[in-house]
Amino acid sequence: MNLWVILWLFSIIIGMRKADQEKIGNVTDGLVYKNMISVRGILAMEIVLGHFYGRVSNPGLIAVNNRIGVLVVGMFLFLSGWGLCESSVRKKDYFRGFLKKHFGRIVLPIYILYIIQICIFRADGYKISVRSVVKEILGSQIISYTNWFIWELLVLYFLFFLLYRNQKRTIANCILAFGMVLFIGVGSYLQIGSRWYGSILCFLMGILYSQRRELVNAWMRRKFWIKLIFSSVLFLLSLILFIKLEESIFGNTVLICVSTLLFCNLIVMLLTVLRIRNPVTYFLGEISYEIFIAHAGIMQFWKQKMEGSNDFVYSLVSIITIIIVSWSVHGMLQWGKESQSEC
Repeated sequence: MNLWVILWLFSIIIGMRKADQEKIGNVTDGLVYKNMISVRGILAMEIVLGHFYGRVSNPGLIAVNNRIGVLVVGMFLFLSGWGLCESSVRKKDYFRGFLKKHFGRIVLPIYILYIIQICIFRADGYKISVRSVVKEILGSQIISYTNWFIWELLVLYFLFFLLYRNQKRTIANCILAFGMVLFIGVGSYLQIGSRWYGSILCFLMGILYSQRRELVNAWMRRKFWIKLIFSSVLFLLSLILFIKLEESIFGNTVLICVSTLLFCNLIVMLLTVLRIRNPVTYFLGEISYEIFIAHAGIMQFWKQKMEGSNDFVYSLVSIITIIIVSWSVHGMLQWGKESQSEC
């Protein structure tokens, strides 16, 4: 599995270009559309590689990917918060049809994938009861493994619509922050699992960076390289600290939240320096959501079919299938969107 990590890192690096000097430290330039999409592609593959841990006999370097999953999800949420806030400012009547558009974009791929899953299982001889189908359609079994993220995303989008449609943004920010802190406290107390709350503040962070971009730019540009080094050291220290204290990245509530925020800030700073012009990461970024929701089931399917197979062969077949299925689902949605706009 080390080969996959090395190949992936190499493909990322060869597509990077240094930004013009005058654009270093400018958040808006760093988070341009192409850069954001490429980052989403990188994050999606980081999640996929991390979830091979426990499914292969010799995980090697992917053990690291498995430990940083919460940080990767945090960056996903940061980009979502940033993107929503940017669009709400730039697009007129942005909130008209907001829930229909975004909820459909989140939920529809799940049902398309489920239909594909039913067809595959039926063709493979599995008996699928009507009761289990109904449960899946109603979403009662979706809160498992990676799909918890879907519910969290739906709630965050709904709160954004509810709070930022009419409220003054300062009031909306305060209400959202209070709700998130309360959720983190209750979630930690009830031990529901840090994946639910460890990265949630990054969504608000993305909103704030968009709203206060001038302040963020002014802070970053002054002695940028010193701050970049300081931010890197601070993030690594926070990461090491809660791993050492709890022996797990999922252990300490405060440190996990702080680390995800520091990670997002560090990535944003790096994006002001680097421009990712890699067609592979860009392609993966366009289907990143589909990759996120499809990969676990596909990996599990091939794990059962290829029990005892070579790790590289199993991972290769899984990755190819994940990409093909994700691209197909994304293509179906794009085709449906284009057909609807033509009508």
